Amino acid sequence: MAWCCQQGLFFNPSAPFDYTFVDEEYAHLFAAEQRVKEIGIRKVLGASVFNIWQLFSKDFVTVVLVATFIATPIAYFVVHHWLEGYEYKAELLWWIFPATGIGILLITLTTVSVHAIKAALANPARSLRPE
Repeated sequence: MAWCCQQGLFFNPSAPFDYTFVDEEYAHLFAAEQRVKEIGIRKVLGASVFNIWQLFSKDFVTVVLVATFIATPIAYFVVHHWLEGYEYKAELLWWIFPATGIGILLITLTTVSVHAIKAALANPARSLRPE
């Protein structure tokens, strides 16, 4: 075994190189793909498309809102000090930050809605068949 100083990991030069592609790893991260069986069970038990959409949207909206509330003061501070360095001053309007947060929230809801509705409209027998 050898010591890798940059990453702080042990590695064995005689071991085979194990690799993965980023697109394959990213495909495994979709919540709708991971929860296909859960959605199938919920549909069999009587969940509506709206309930399934709400289940997915709630998690993502929470993350986006928390990120927006954390990033807004930091972005205001950085942009305000960056703009002070110029000879000709530009006004930093307050509504830019809420508008950006709303835009990000709309993009998130659109993306999540497409995947959640597609998963909710799928036949639950196909996702539960291997069981």
